[in-house]
Amino acid sequence: MKNENRGYKPETIAKVTAMIMACIASILAAGYEKLRPRLIKGNRKIGRIWHFSTAAIASCANCSGCMHFCYELKAYLIYGSVLLSRCRNYVLMKYDRERAFDDIDKQLKRKKTDFKWFRWHVGGEIMDYDYLCRMIKIAIDNPDWRFYTYTKMYGIVNTWIAKNGGSKECLPDNLKIMFSEWDGMPMINPYGMPTFKTIMPGKKRRPHAWQCPGNCEACVKAGRGCVVGEDTDNGLH
Repeated sequence: MKNENRGYKPETIAKVTAMIMACIASILAAGYEKLRPRLIKGNRKIGRIWHFSTAAIASCANCSGCMHFCYELKAYLIYGSVLLSRCRNYVLMKYDRERAFDDIDKQLKRKKTDFKWFRWHVGGEIMDYDYLCRMIKIAIDNPDWRFYTYTKMYGIVNTWIAKNGGSKECLPDNLKIMFSEWDGMPMINPYGMPTFKTIMPGKKRRPHAWQCPGNCEACVKAGRGCVVGEDTDNGLH
């Protein structure tokens, strides 16, 4: 199904794309008015951190360069529940965004947990400028939570910074946005945003970067890495 050097075969990409679109179509046909955004607590990779995800490919405006290696797709092929959850969240963010973000805000405020860390998009992406503005508002309105995310939508983040002070320091202190580097995808980073790079087979790690341990909670405890806005390399492909 997947070759470590070449990624997914074209027919696999086509199959998963068709699955995603069919799932979205069925949700729209059934109606989404009573659905709520689903926040999930942790997994083997991120530990106890809560996260919110949308459908890969559908929500990723510039995924053509990286979808052949997207870790999300394997989950869609194996776990129907993951695909359904991601697609439901995508539909809500696409067609009922204000209610979806309001509900996420309410869920965060109600959660009784001492471990208030939250990751946007284990799967999926910042969909557009309005979406980013609402993510930032969530961080401002929930100062006791710590948020982080990875993105290849560099232009959206750069535009927000340019309109709101011209420095990455204008972002909320409790929201860390990492620019995800990808070979062959030009990254414009005029404001010096922290970066995250997946090291593909045969490539060397950058000497100045923090080495990803493969568990987000480990970095939370160490006070280093992506969760605090530090250049990070992931050699765990």
